[in-house]
Amino acid sequence: MIGVIYARYSSDNQREESIDGQLRECRAFAEKNDITLLEPYIDRALSAKTDNRPNFQKMIKDSASKKFDVVIVWKLDRFARNRYDSAVNKQKLKEYGVRVLSAMENITEVVAALIWEGNRFLICQRPKTKACALLWEFVGGKLEKGET
Repeated sequence: MIGVIYARYSSDNQREESIDGQLRECRAFAEKNDITLLEPYIDRALSAKTDNRPNFQKMIKDSASKKFDVVIVWKLDRFARNRYDSAVNKQKLKEYGVRVLSAMENITEVVAALIWEGNRFLICQRPKTKACALLWEFVGGKLEKGET
């Protein structure tokens, strides 16, 4: 698996050591998970309140080349603090087969739901092998888009 690291700090009050620490933790994570790293993308003194960060945008654009499979961040707030930007940019990466991994946070990609219907609960999850919105697996069958 091939990966890149995205690191950033948000203000002039922080220093290069912040980046060094992020890179160190992300490299250790990559080594532990057998991920070969390419050059990192780094933004200095730029907030993640928006995705208007030069190296962040370069990373998103470069994902189209399909030269890397994962983006490793120290914590997910390095990727984005704005949930909308996070979702939009993760979707862009996903279109090219790229996942975002956090070196310090154990986040699972399995999405599950508990639905209350007609005095009973339905337990469902999105299939791990399919990246389809609105596709849920239920015990006894699948609920496709437009079905209830």
